Amino acid sequence: MNPKPLIRLLTALLPLLLVSCRHTNLFNSEEYEDQMADAYMVTTVSDGHNWQLTQMTYLDVTVNRSNDEVYDVTLFDGDVALARGSVNNGSTLSTTFSRPRGTEGDYRLVLTNLRGESTSRPVTIDNNTVRAVYGRSRADGEETLDVTIDTVQGMTQTYLFEDRYPIVSDCDFNDLVVRIGKSITGRTIIIRAELLAVGSYQQIALCTRLVGVKAARVRLVSEHPMKRSHAGSSSMVGNAGTTLHTGLGSKEAVLMMTNDAHWALSDDAPAGTPTRQLINATHEEEFILSTTVPSAVAEYHVTFNSLSEAQTFFSNDKTDPFIVVVNNGRTWEVHQYIYKRQQTLSEYYMGQMGVYVSNPYTWCLAVPSATMSYPVEGVPLGYGYEKRPYVEPAFPQFSTWAARRTSFETWYTHPNHELVY
Repeated sequence: MNPKPLIRLLTALLPLLLVSCRHTNLFNSEEYEDQMADAYMVTTVSDGHNWQLTQMTYLDVTVNRSNDEVYDVTLFDGDVALARGSVNNGSTLSTTFSRPRGTEGDYRLVLTNLRGESTSRPVTIDNNTVRAVYGRSRADGEETLDVTIDTVQGMTQTYLFEDRYPIVSDCDFNDLVVRIGKSITGRTIIIRAELLAVGSYQQIALCTRLVGVKAARVRLVSEHPMKRSHAGSSSMVGNAGTTLHTGLGSKEAVLMMTNDAHWALSDDAPAGTPTRQLINATHEEEFILSTTVPSAVAEYHVTFNSLSEAQTFFSNDKTDPFIVVVNNGRTWEVHQYIYKRQQTLSEYYMGQMGVYVSNPYTWCLAVPSATMSYPVEGVPLGYGYEKRPYVEPAFPQFSTWAARRTSFETWYTHPNHELVY
């Protein structure tokens, strides 16, 4: 990778770095924006691009059956549940759900009565809406199911992070890689996190904000956590021994998953600092400080105060995993682009620092896939040929999606297999 753009960016930021971002009158915002445009991995970002690979869709289900009872409604795409809600007989369930962009699904609706009896019928999405009416007689294609629909597994997403925010590094988006999925049973949401990789030499904490969910409205009923904190680790998120935190301002629920991702993936002895090395991030032996280990898996069972709140959270893409890092003496949170202004556990924007969130770039990507590969160390996620003609990206279609957000929306299914893990 050509080091000159990064050197120029660091030069622009030098006054800011020397004062730990406190004397913002020394910060040259125009220079920062110019150098960011030169150093970031893509040449062009589509106007209004929010870097989201899921979209909100509407679900309207009307039930007019002969008996007077409450029904559970579950929308599936194959074996994955996209939405769940409840509706009284004689009423309509109107809600929203999230689904991957650019894909053709195998959609079916399952209607379950109070006795646990379920029927299934195929449905389609028209004008970004699923509509279905259940009358006294069965609809076309409606069949009885032999199984009880109780706990259902929702969509799993892979989250890719860069840890050098607010500057640009190698853009390999493997500094931390985690898959997070959720399932629902009654009022309880089960959040499963699988920490896959740490492609960084610095300590990184991992948390997940439940967007729009007040901490006072939920309780953590059980957990099977990954290793969270270590005597040799710095405290990144306050009380690292507590799982359920209350966010600043909004008072939203925040799950502290690990205070030290290296430690979570490490078999190190209890004494000393966890080894700062690349974990599950390279195939090459030239990286001396690198290793391959099994992933770390955790589960969190969160019960909501009401059934409708649990169903709404399950159906919509309202999970905000973020990492906490220390860069240049200051703590930063790295969120998805749509949550870039969020200060969940610490306040870190001041004065002219707002320029960090006004640029069109992202340091975190949420990908609606439970199986996608991720770039190996030092390989950029994507580059435009005119910008870095000598660099081969891990995902060749990514830069086109960045420039034209409605094209190549499934770029993550077409990797350069030699450059991914």
